[in-house]
Amino acid sequence: MRKNHDSKGGIYRESGKVETGYPLAPQVFGGRVGGNGTGFVIFPVVVFLIFMLTAAPHAQAITLAIFEYPPLLGKDIKEFGLEAAIVTAAFKESGTKVDYEILPPARAFKFSSRGKFDGTLGWVRSEAREKQFFYSEPIYESTLVLFHLKSYQFDWQTYDDLREIPMGITAYNYYGKAFHVYLDAGEFKTDTAHRDEHQFNKILRNRIRLLPMNIDTGYYTVRKKYNKKTAGRFTHHPRMLKRSVYHVLLPKSLEESQDRIRMFNRGLRMIKQSGKYNRIIEAFRKEYKLRGNFAGNGRGSE
Repeated sequence: MRKNHDSKGGIYRESGKVETGYPLAPQVFGGRVGGNGTGFVIFPVVVFLIFMLTAAPHAQAITLAIFEYPPLLGKDIKEFGLEAAIVTAAFKESGTKVDYEILPPARAFKFSSRGKFDGTLGWVRSEAREKQFFYSEPIYESTLVLFHLKSYQFDWQTYDDLREIPMGITAYNYYGKAFHVYLDAGEFKTDTAHRDEHQFNKILRNRIRLLPMNIDTGYYTVRKKYNKKTAGRFTHHPRMLKRSVYHVLLPKSLEESQDRIRMFNRGLRMIKQSGKYNRIIEAFRKEYKLRGNFAGNGRGSE
């Protein structure tokens, strides 16, 4: 999945000849300087130009696997989503071009871990994932909340309060360490699906009452999936389930990954210092009505 692209004017070798790609004047290659033909061949200039062009670093390209999680990630979102826009800008600081391949979450994770892609993004930290990937510094923070119908009134203070309430769970989502203690022990009444959007239909049919989901992705989904009246039936509990901190993950199976993580982190710090990071977030906030950002400062829970 790694592709190297020659930049304009780069050195190309065909049939033993060297072509610079630059429109050099004929006299440089064996002509003489001066109108009277008594000049000299400027061979050293030719050697210098070839050396400089050959030594110039070529921009590299990488491919990251992503999944539908709009407006943070998605093929129908500008720049493949907010998180992808941040990642593209950070890698650009080191001359790295990023291509994106959209897959279901399970395949994006599996293929990236095996090195079939250069990495993936949009994942929170977990012990299981850390065994297979190097994590970047946080690229974005948002809020995980419990969605429900406005007609269903409930309150909760601890996870014990949620034990008897039917809840939708989405495969490969991570809801935080404390939540998974209850989930893995079978303490919750759950209904599992492979995509978040399918769970909202179950809420409407009263098959489940609650759905833990990113606040921005949840509201984006119901606005796109339903008419205004039906979308207006949904709300979320004001108590935050957890704060989600998203990262770029590069596989430990690829030897380039550690250097790329360092390169990415350096670029991320650069776009934060320049103000570009905040400008990207603000543009998405206005266009997609984002609610859940906490400035990507890395202080939230995973």
